[in-house]
Amino acid sequence: MALEFKIASTKEEIDQALNLREVKETDEFDFLPVTTHFLAVRDGKPVGTVRLTEDSEKGLPIEDLTDLSKFRKPGKKLAKASKLFILSGYSSGGRTMLGLFKLVYRYAKKKGITDLYVTSNEAALPIFEKLNFEKIGEAHFYDKFNVLVTPLHLDLSKATKKLKTERPRLFAYFNK
Repeated sequence: MALEFKIASTKEEIDQALNLREVKETDEFDFLPVTTHFLAVRDGKPVGTVRLTEDSEKGLPIEDLTDLSKFRKPGKKLAKASKLFILSGYSSGGRTMLGLFKLVYRYAKKKGITDLYVTSNEAALPIFEKLNFEKIGEAHFYDKFNVLVTPLHLDLSKATKKLKTERPRLFAYFNK
């Protein structure tokens, strides 16, 4: 029952990530060259996914909820993690989500991404707050998905220092 986390690098793996989502629709961000899909796999079966979209001329899939102009500054590189989905029964007490975000975090740092954004439902909000994401706007109701979401921001350079001092076990997990 080994849990593995990886970047979806083949067409088959990307299709697995897209098909795993609860809402089986895709959008323009899924196929941009600046988008990377990640998979959680247990015993060869895809059980979780998240995508990371770097800022481009298309913007980011959070800008329908909040204005990011104050974050777009020289030296900043923005990205949004979205479309997080984990099959029922495979959350492993939050380990699957943390494993996916550990991979996203490491990938983002390697790519020089300075600021990471998510929109979180109420259930996942405490986990993102433990990872030092901060609210940057009011919660919005998505009729399409029947869910209330809150836009969140993580400054990766500050988060690393803060995680090290405030949550050393999480810091060790994300940096080992």
